[in-house]
Amino acid sequence: MNNPAIRTLETPQPGRSLPDGFSRDAGAGFMLGSLGGVIGFAISYCIVCFIMNVVRARRQRNRRQTAIE
Repeated sequence: MNNPAIRTLETPQPGRSLPDGFSRDAGAGFMLGSLGGVIGFAISYCIVCFIMNVVRARRQRNRRQTAIE
């Protein structure tokens, strides 16, 4: 509970439980990139679903119009 590394802004020194080549900034960048990828995929998925729904509704409307005529 009384860890002095908590609430500090310094980058951890080598040999302090982090692998070589890994830093707190690299971890934060990886997490933000992953989160951005997931959010981007969800938004693009919603856009594609909306477009497919519009196309399907337009086809149904055209079928009804041709059946009436």
